[in-house]
Amino acid sequence: MKIVGVGQGPFPMKAFLKKMVKDKVRPMKIRDALLYPMGGMQMTFLDDSTILFGDNSAMHGALDARDGLAQRLDSNPQVSDLMSSVDSNPIWSVLDQEGTQNMMRSTLAKQPSWRTMKL
Repeated sequence: MKIVGVGQGPFPMKAFLKKMVKDKVRPMKIRDALLYPMGGMQMTFLDDSTILFGDNSAMHGALDARDGLAQRLDSNPQVSDLMSSVDSNPIWSVLDQEGTQNMMRSTLAKQPSWRTMKL
């Protein structure tokens, strides 16, 4: 199983990129995506207000799906139906309650807080 997280909101992208240059952090490039290290994982800006984060393998898979090189999640009718019933919520998952809680605990335990990250 591969897990990625997607965050949407007002991210300090310019400040983040400036800090990466200052700290001489070189991103890994996958096609048009620049992947930056983030607490044992990687993250990239999909646009000005959307980030994608996860481990290396999951990031490659997600970017492959985005770029049409792999099957997308919404091509599975069962998952697509589950997504449409929850995708208007601020945080959603198509896992059962226990699976969602385990996934969130695991992901959040590995991630630095964006609010406390010093840029």
